[in-house]
Amino acid sequence: TRLVSPTTVVDGTQAPLEPGETRTIDLSGLGGVPGSDLRGLAVTVVTSKSASSGLVNVYSPASSYVVGQVKVSTTLQRSAPMIVPTTDGRLVLKNASASPVAVSVKLQGWFASASITGGARTRMLAQPITVVDSAQKLGVPGALPKGVSRVIKVVGKAGVPVGARAVLLSVTATGGSTSGTLTVSGSGSVPAVAFTAGRASHEFVLLPLTSTGNVSFLTYASGTHVRAAVVGWAS
Repeated sequence: TRLVSPTTVVDGTQAPLEPGETRTIDLSGLGGVPGSDLRGLAVTVVTSKSASSGLVNVYSPASSYVVGQVKVSTTLQRSAPMIVPTTDGRLVLKNASASPVAVSVKLQGWFASASITGGARTRMLAQPITVVDSAQKLGVPGALPKGVSRVIKVVGKAGVPVGARAVLLSVTATGGSTSGTLTVSGSGSVPAVAFTAGRASHEFVLLPLTSTGNVSFLTYASGTHVRAAVVGWAS
């Protein structure tokens, strides 16, 4: 496993996906991604606002199986972190909505075969352990204040060891009076969960950590509650 600070490696704003269009994206050579001996990519796929709502589907190039979906909104940018199985650094996008959509891809890391050395070792928990629940005032004192980061230390919690390079979180954001996006930050920032007022949305986030082991949560919406559980980590 190799982890990188979340970096936009594909910016689709200049070439939106047309309705029904399928496009193959090649990430080999970007962010250190090799062109062979891969097992998968950890990415966040971001869709722009569009004239109509819908979905962008993400496929592994080796099959027609949908490995992830990103909602398309008429009012909000939406995003979804996902793991895409691939042996050569490629992934496939398909616009399943009725209007053009600009799609960007953020690279968070990649998973290699045993022949590529120097990667991180991963550990998955048998059961996710909650480290933040704003509704219960666990980890943070309550709903996230608009435009103010709430910081927690994940190292030392849920078994995450000192020196961990990344943490895999299950994150749920519940909108208050307004819709928005919850950004989760470690050594880089991920627009992790897009949500609507009064509704809960959930995503998995693979987040590289700094030496402090801190994770921060930020939104510019009002009255947002957040729940985060550790699913695993890499060291």
